Order: sequence, then C-alpha cells, then structure tokens
Amino acid sequence: MRTVELPGAFRLVVPGNVRALDPAPAMFDAMVRGWEQQQRSRLLAKKTIDDRSSLVRRFALYTATYPWEWTPEDVEAYFSHQLSLERPLAHSTVRGQQSDLQMFCAFVTDRRYGWAVACEDAFGTVPVQVCHDWNTADHVSEFEGRPGRRALTYDELQTLFDAADDLVEVKRRRRRKGLLAAWRNAVMIKQVYAYGTRRRETSMLDLSDLRHTHARRRTGGSGRWRSGSARRRVAVRPSGARC
Repeated sequence: MRTVELPGAFRLVVPGNVRALDPAPAMFDAMVRGWEQQQRSRLLAKKTIDDRSSLVRRFALYTATYPWEWTPEDVEAYFSHQLSLERPLAHSTVRGQQSDLQMFCAFVTDRRYGWAVACEDAFGTVPVQVCHDWNTADHVSEFEGRPGRRALTYDELQTLFDAADDLVEVKRRRRRKGLLAAWRNAVMIKQVYAYGTRRRETSMLDLSDLRHTHARRRTGGSGRWRSGSARRRVAVRPSGARC
C-alpha cells in the first residue's frame, strides 16, 4: 500500500541520515516544527501558529519534560499555576490554551504522522493525549470576558448608530471637512456589528466583498461574504436595531 506523507510527518521533518547528539531536545524541536508545517498547510495565520508553538514550548519548559513524558497531572499543575498568579489568565484564555495543547497532542499521537513510532524507537515510550474532559475547561458561559467588556444592549447599539449618523448630518449641514470620514465610520460601525468582522478583516474589506450572494435565500435572510480565503456567516439583523 502506498504511504502518503502528510505535511508535518516525521520523515519529512527529520532527515533519515542525521543522528542528533542530544536526541531528546532535537526530537521535541522537530515535533514543534512539524506541527507548524501541518498548520501552514491548513492556511492558518502566522500569528496563530507562533502563539500555539510558544505555548507548547512554555508548557515543556514548565514541566521540564518532553511530550512523550507528559501526563494529565502536568496539565492540571500548569494551568493551576497560571490561575494562581497575581494577574491570572482569563477563563477564555485558559480554555483556548487547553484547546491548543490538546491539538498538539492529537498531532503527535496521530499514527499517520509517525511521531509516536519515532519516540518509541528512540526513547521506549510514546506521547499520549494529556488533555481530557476532566482536566480542561468547558465553554458553559455565553460571555467569558470581563464585565467591563460586555456586549452592548440593543438600546446602547441604537444610540451608537444614531450618534454616528448624526455626526454625518452635522458635518453635511455645516459643510465641514471630514464628511466622508464620518460617513465611512458610520458604515463601518454597522458593518462590524452586522457581520462580526475582526479589526484586520474590517481594515482589509474591499468593494468586491460587499455583494449579494445566492446563499441569502437559502439561509432565510442571511448569506455569506468572502474575505480572502475565509467565509463568514452574515448575522441576521435584530428587529430592534435600525442599522
């Protein structure tokens, strides 16, 4: 049977004719580089890949062990430490980091990539999935952020939209500079609310992204828009806000 080499596989990352003088750190570094290659093949953003790799390296530094030696107790100790700091991590950050660590373990334990076999040959043990339902946080709350960053109510949103529109009218009546900028800002605020775009996505919008789609009829008043290679759901506008 023909073997398909996936991006990030052991044989594509570690040359077969090279033997490391210190095999443990060399294997760990190769694992992380392989995971980075696998994520790049999925077209993930460089910052996302760098942040995930940094987390894995910090976790290894904290435990003073390598992935083929990690245990579920290491996960519990690491995140208990993060939550006991003077400025503890937010719950959403902890949940995201646990998810990233779980993905890394899923990668190195997947037999298609060959890392488990390589670890067994080199160290006599294999990496395992150390993140499970009992030592990771569930997403049980609709809003996990700080109270000061809560979502606006419909009345607050309407006030914000009205203020942005009023500023356009004021500049139009007074024939003041900045009319186009005020108009742009009013449209941008409503667009961010309606489509849920992030800051970079909003700054990269072009006229070609703002168009009707055939999906609008099938989704009952909502559709999809394209930004780069990603597709995002268009939120249905609530009846209480006039945008």
